[in-house]
Amino acid sequence: KIKNLEILPLNAGGDASTIRAYATKFTGLSQPVSINVPNLLLWTIICCVRQREQLTTGQFSGNEGTRRMMVEQLKQMALDLTTYTSQLRYRFPPHLHEALARASAE
Repeated sequence: KIKNLEILPLNAGGDASTIRAYATKFTGLSQPVSINVPNLLLWTIICCVRQREQLTTGQFSGNEGTRRMMVEQLKQMALDLTTYTSQLRYRFPPHLHEALARASAE
């Protein structure tokens, strides 16, 4: 699971200090790990967006309240990842920022 890696702020819930702590932790990652973070970040945001789309288009047979809660959690994760990326702006390639902006706008 990506959450278990504790590389991306997927459990931050909008908490700026938690997101900042993950950004600070990034500088301590070994090079083989840090060079793969942009790809991990992009795939994670794509997964969040696609899962949110599936939930909003009714492809979920569970409780309506649970569905709405999951949609909001995924939206918050995408926002937190965008905030995380903006704090590490010069460490990631420009195309990543563009892709994140597009994904977050959806």
